[in-house]
Amino acid sequence: MADWVATFGIGLISHNQVNSSACATDVDGALQAFWASFLLLHLGGPDTITAFSLEDSSLWRRHMLNLIFQVGAVIYVFVQIFPINKSQVIPTMLVFLVGVTKNAERLQALKLSSLPRLRESMFSSIRLGKTIISLGAVNKLIEEVDALRDGYYDDEEAKLAESIVVKHAYKFFQIFNVFIVNLIFRRDERKMSQEYFCKVSAIDALRVISVELNFMYEVLYTKALAIHSWWSYIFRFIDFTSIVLAFILFTHLQKDGLSKLDAKITYSLLFGGIALDVIALFMLVFSDWTVVGIQWYNTGSSKLDSFLHKLLSTTDELREPRFIACEAEHNRMLFTWS
Repeated sequence: MADWVATFGIGLISHNQVNSSACATDVDGALQAFWASFLLLHLGGPDTITAFSLEDSSLWRRHMLNLIFQVGAVIYVFVQIFPINKSQVIPTMLVFLVGVTKNAERLQALKLSSLPRLRESMFSSIRLGKTIISLGAVNKLIEEVDALRDGYYDDEEAKLAESIVVKHAYKFFQIFNVFIVNLIFRRDERKMSQEYFCKVSAIDALRVISVELNFMYEVLYTKALAIHSWWSYIFRFIDFTSIVLAFILFTHLQKDGLSKLDAKITYSLLFGGIALDVIALFMLVFSDWTVVGIQWYNTGSSKLDSFLHKLLSTTDELREPRFIACEAEHNRMLFTWS
């Protein structure tokens, strides 16, 4: 639907430019070019969804073809308008570049989450040298559970901190994500998994499995595989800076020929783009993938490592799910997740 709306909107703007006079496009046309860039920006979509079904990822080439048509239509609008009015060229080009970057990121996420690509990456990594590392990591997880308390398996309370749950869930996700592409894990991996889940409580086992499933969901239907890299961080910083610069330039622009409604709509689009980037930044910083990066990998500075781990421990209480007791049949007490 987002693809259809963007294509229809850009096509409508192009049609208006062809059938309008030079006088009518003197100011309104430049503003329409600005809005066309925002259609591309918002078409890139939030980080929380890229595909509605697995078939969307397999059809990433079709989405790329749609993007080429949409970018071409926007460039056509620019060619029709900019020779007449150059007042908003710089903010329009800034937003246009941000929109192209976000759509390229979305296409990359769709390509990486397609089942053939996932199968290829699993064959090239997990089935070669990383299986032994995974088994050693699971042994380390079992040692961490043993160190918590003797007789832990008899206690049905949640004992693992939320950051530890995310760490353990990610390691099991690396082992059992073969199910996504109809592969099977090894016998020793199954044995390690059984040993781990026999040692943790039922509540902690449920927490680990739920986070593991969440990792699988984010790989298949979100931008998780595309945004957690240094290149993505750099481009996101450039995108946010570009939107802020576009907002500042439009604020200082002479608006004598603009109606109040058009100015309010443009400000709403600018504020919306900035707000979406800020929300995406917070979601990226506090995501489970960031927790995993801090838990499993060293940053190169012992002081920084210590600070990051302390920060995780302080946020564990906020991240923990809350459990409430509810009465079931036969006067049994069950725990539900809220």
